[in-house]
Amino acid sequence: MGQSDTVRKATRQGLRIAVSAGVLVPVGDFASTHVAGLGISVTPSYHTVSLLSKLKIAFTYNGGVAYYLGKKETVSGYSYTYPGYLFIHAFAGAFFIPSPKISFALTGGPAVGMYDGNTRFNLGGRLDLNYNLSSKVSIGPGILLMKETGTDPLWAAFLKATLSF
Repeated sequence: MGQSDTVRKATRQGLRIAVSAGVLVPVGDFASTHVAGLGISVTPSYHTVSLLSKLKIAFTYNGGVAYYLGKKETVSGYSYTYPGYLFIHAFAGAFFIPSPKISFALTGGPAVGMYDGNTRFNLGGRLDLNYNLSSKVSIGPGILLMKETGTDPLWAAFLKATLSF
């Protein structure tokens, strides 16, 4: 049975999903204006559970949203709170499974960033590491890149937990 046959068989059994939720921490210049954020993403899980022993590299995709709270600071006696930042993405890429307990995903694609009443097109990417605690639960860190034309890239590190249905 080839890899494409395995993918077709897993898809016929029903597309399962994995929902991840996590805490994101801005890195670099982004950390000077924003504090921790919360994020949620959804991805297919047939490749994370059903094919662990057969398929080592696979196509994957995910969609999600992250919201970062703005920092509050005082300048010359005046208090100011930076607006929150909302990032919505739809990424695709590759999934690599070096062992039954560990997997990596590298994805990228279009996104939308919303800040202070402005909505802008972005490009983004993320690198995820997953450690499978069971066939339905995994945890892991990652890094997220958010890039809008004409601005410096924004970076965030994250720690997430994932539940497959």
